[in-house]
Amino acid sequence: MRCPICQQSNQAIAPFCVECGVSLALNNVADDADARAWATALPLVVAPVAQTAPFKVQRGPLGGISGRFTVRGGLALLIAALIINWFSQSSAQAESSRYRLALAAEQQQQWHRAATLLGPLAEQRYAQASDLYLTASQHVAAWDSAHQRAASAEAAGATAQAAAYYRQASLLEPGYSDTSAKLTQLRGRSGQIIYRKPDGLYIATADGDTQLALPNGGVNFELLAVSADSGLICYTYDTNFSTESTRNLVVGDVAHRYYVEQSFLFSGAVQQRPLDAAFLGNGAGLLFIVGGQFGTSASAAPMELYYLDLVGDTGLRQIGLATQVARPNPGDTTIYYVPADDANAIVAYDVNSGLPQTLARDSGRVAGLVVESLPNYGPYLLYALVEDGHLRFYSTTLLTTAATLLLDEPITADASSVYVKIAASPTDGQAIAILVGTTRAWQLQPTSASRLSDALLAPLGPLANAQYSPDGSRLLLTSLKNADTLNTVRYLVLDRERQLLRSDSYFSSPSPWIRWLNDNRHLYAYTHSITPPSQSSYLHCRHGDGACPAAPILVIDTTSGVSHTLLISGRPSSNPASYIATLPDGKSVVYAATDGLYVSALDDQPAAKVIDGATGVWSLNR
Repeated sequence: MRCPICQQSNQAIAPFCVECGVSLALNNVADDADARAWATALPLVVAPVAQTAPFKVQRGPLGGISGRFTVRGGLALLIAALIINWFSQSSAQAESSRYRLALAAEQQQQWHRAATLLGPLAEQRYAQASDLYLTASQHVAAWDSAHQRAASAEAAGATAQAAAYYRQASLLEPGYSDTSAKLTQLRGRSGQIIYRKPDGLYIATADGDTQLALPNGGVNFELLAVSADSGLICYTYDTNFSTESTRNLVVGDVAHRYYVEQSFLFSGAVQQRPLDAAFLGNGAGLLFIVGGQFGTSASAAPMELYYLDLVGDTGLRQIGLATQVARPNPGDTTIYYVPADDANAIVAYDVNSGLPQTLARDSGRVAGLVVESLPNYGPYLLYALVEDGHLRFYSTTLLTTAATLLLDEPITADASSVYVKIAASPTDGQAIAILVGTTRAWQLQPTSASRLSDALLAPLGPLANAQYSPDGSRLLLTSLKNADTLNTVRYLVLDRERQLLRSDSYFSSPSPWIRWLNDNRHLYAYTHSITPPSQSSYLHCRHGDGACPAAPILVIDTTSGVSHTLLISGRPSSNPASYIATLPDGKSVVYAATDGLYVSALDDQPAAKVIDGATGVWSLNR
């Protein structure tokens, strides 16, 4: 097709002349407005058709761009439009791909990746990116918080709490950062716990992982004893609560999951009969008490003593009935008790031979006894006799030697009402004896005794109990609950030289108890409120007026005096230790709250929740 203006030859389908740019539409220049415009605007002479050299238009009358450059500009605009369209399509595809990756990341709990992908999309209000970004950001913040608390606890040496927080972070975002490696490293040092749920007893790592149900089949589960190496445990459960109930005693090897079970048939309500147990002979046997606890009988009825042979072939033996039983030490093979039919005697029962031996046959009533194994001495027995208006303390280190009289003091109280509590230090052979209900206390040693200062004990009032810290470095003395001062209990903490470290008071209801934690520094007390020394008024409930929604455990630092309150579920049972336990790092505790178990480092950091729905807990130092 020839151009009607410049006679340039063009392809038949060309819309414009390639030389002058005039429109070739319909091949009719008379009907082409562009062509008419070009024809009237340019002062050109049309050459005859036979002319060999085509006429070329150079510029328009106003210096306009030649037709060749106009075509190129159109092509450039077209290309630009195509590029813009391509870029728009690519951008949309990229946003769609980013959105799909973010959805996959959230489904795989990769919250940090999801938040990074969703941030730009949320700014552009792309689809549901804003809502998804909020969810991812919340999980990222929770992970960051758990990881930061874990790092702080680890730096402070509280490995159990650190493991609990690293596990929280790992559950929030599995495999992210260093949580898995840290958790594996710390889990081996944070120990194990035994905890109770309505359906039974379980063992787990201190951070709540690898939960193992212990064999059972009844109700009313209770852990009674753990061996010194935490390899053996003893617990009980009941089959029913009828008038004749069966109490099942279970001894288990934690590492090998080997269990021995023994059943006892009781008359009356089982839950009203206290139980206690202790491993002795380094795990070779178990002393089991029915109807009482170590120290003294909890009721008018005497306690039933049993010995369960765990390595020999004698099985279960009934030792006899007793009113007092000394708690054995892990390596002991002798059981000391006051028989129910003779309050003047102390019987030593050798579990290897099965033969009893009477140690004391004086006229006085045995008012208290305790046994402690000392290096190079073997069993070291301390006991008190009330006779002829005197309180006399004796000691013996061997079954074949005569007892040594340590101290003789006159008393005016009726002999039948005198009760002495003796606490032995676990490290140096010293002991403290108190005359319950008075302000009199004595420091005892294997060959001597001395009375503590009356001035030191006067602020306490009538004494109720004495306890050494696990390492023997500190002594706790507590008073009886005083109803006239709204159940305020006073206590003193003394160092090894019997110098006062701390004096304070707390409110306890319905019954007072205060114990050492295994870190040798903290005390814990079951309480509804705290009465500081400088405040005489009674604080009814530190968690609100009226009835407390949950009973707290007060943890007291005997060095700094700082207190921490841990909420627990309801009031303690006959075994208050089942509500809080020290973990192997010595800086973390695990305790039962209203909704499960928590691990705390007893600092200002929040406790880490590890298990839902548990109501009691004990530590296995493994």
